[in-house]
Amino acid sequence: AGGAFGEQILERRAPRQFSVKCLEDTALLAVDPEKYQVAKDLLRSKREVFDKHLPGMHLFKSDAEHPHPAASSTTRTLRQGERLLVQGIAAAESAVYLVERGVLELQRYRRSSANPAYILASRPLNQSSWKSALPSFERPKTGVAGSRRTDEPDAAREGEHVEQDTWDKAAEGDVLCTLEALPLPGAEPFSAVVASETVQLLCLSGPALTALGPATLKALRAHLVRQLATRLGRLPECQPGAPPSSRLGCSRSLPSLATGRPPTGSRDDA
Repeated sequence: AGGAFGEQILERRAPRQFSVKCLEDTALLAVDPEKYQVAKDLLRSKREVFDKHLPGMHLFKSDAEHPHPAASSTTRTLRQGERLLVQGIAAAESAVYLVERGVLELQRYRRSSANPAYILASRPLNQSSWKSALPSFERPKTGVAGSRRTDEPDAAREGEHVEQDTWDKAAEGDVLCTLEALPLPGAEPFSAVVASETVQLLCLSGPALTALGPATLKALRAHLVRQLATRLGRLPECQPGAPPSSRLGCSRSLPSLATGRPPTGSRDDA
């Protein structure tokens, strides 16, 4: 299962040079020339994007046993206002995202009391926990704590608005990731919100990410850690002399990135 043959016919459009005989009952999937060419062009396009924009790709050696990461990547499209990452919530997977088209904004709530992730972390998961929350409070994701699309918290009805600051943007060719991909513990320090009409992302997650190999993965993670440290260094919570922030991301390693100290538990601590 999983094997393929006949691609040379589609490539060269020449007479077949051999016959294929089934040794047992077999289910086959036939790909017509037009669809094959579309898939081939798409893969070539993805390869070019990865080779041009993904840090560390110059270290990756592709061969029969190590196919190009473009082959195992997935494409994800989000609409304006949708979130890829949510501040205060730990991502469920280790994933790296490369922006192929569109713009994402990296945002943080001005007040932790406006973030559903922080409020609901210490309250029962029901409507009364967030509908009565003041000051302004954003409605939890539909389906969480009884939230519905038609619901709005009391504060929103009174004309107040949830304030979030944009600390950075990720546009075409930029790379971002979940903390789990670094890997670092804790909840995400920023929300990644689609600012353009749509955004198209190329995603490497789980086995597809580790298949990059040690050298490429190390270079990629080093780039992403520096990027995260720069973003965190802009925050008031990370400025010299600022009091410790318990809302930065529930991870003691994050402030250390902004101040230049190695993350807690890293090999540099030894």
